[in-house]
Parts: sequence; C-alpha cells; structure tokens
Amino acid sequence: MRRAFSQLGMTPSWQEWEVNAADVPAHVHGYGSPTILVEGRDVSGDAGEGADMCCRVYAHDEPGNKGVPSLRDIVCALQDPRD
Repeated sequence: MRRAFSQLGMTPSWQEWEVNAADVPAHVHGYGSPTILVEGRDVSGDAGEGADMCCRVYAHDEPGNKGVPSLRDIVCALQDPRD
C-alpha cells in the first residue's frame, strides 16, 4: 500500500477492518484476507462472494509473495477507482 501511494505521490490513508467485528460495514463481507478495496471495489476485480475467513492467493507476474495484490493493480485502482 505504501509503495503504491508513494508511486502516485499520494499521502497514504486507509481503513483496516476485522471482518468479525460488530461494526464492520456490509460491503466488507465476502472477501478473504488480505483484500484491498478502493471505493468499495476489490483492486483485483473479485466480486467478494467468497468466505470472510479465508486466505487469498493472487495470480500476477510480480516476483515474490503472491499473498498480496500486485502493485500494478493497487496503483491502477488508486489512479481511477471507477475502473
């Protein structure tokens, strides 16, 4: 997240949610961990119809850990959250 914000010259800002918390918004349910939502949309394009309590694996070409969305997907979502 910090790398994506830095690449865009934006001040980092985000909200983290515990999906089992009583005050979690409805739009957060249905996504495994980790999930990054920008304006309520998953940066990887997932519809969020899965189980809350699961781990996610991401398919992308970046080296290293595939347990997080790609930097490219995060940057694209932050640039234009409507895409």
